[in-house]
Amino acid sequence: MSKAKMIKRELDVPCRFEYTNDDGKLVDAFPGVNCGFGCDTCGWNPEEHKRRMETGEWVRINEYRAPYSGKLIKLPSPTYRLSFCPLP
Repeated sequence: MSKAKMIKRELDVPCRFEYTNDDGKLVDAFPGVNCGFGCDTCGWNPEEHKRRMETGEWVRINEYRAPYSGKLIKLPSPTYRLSFCPLP
């Protein structure tokens, strides 16, 4: 088990879930995302996900800027994204 997964298990992060593996054992699992341990504002946190879905608004977008290259990427129509207010 990776160090990050061990830390997540010790912290009992809200994104932890259990599933039955191929051997029939119940095991801990975590979303396969880069984690900064900012659970209060993470979309994988069920409470934060619920807040975003309740307060957010789906808006139509045509393009987005790639984070590393800064290049403008055209998106197929119709494409929507969830827009919500971040926590203070």
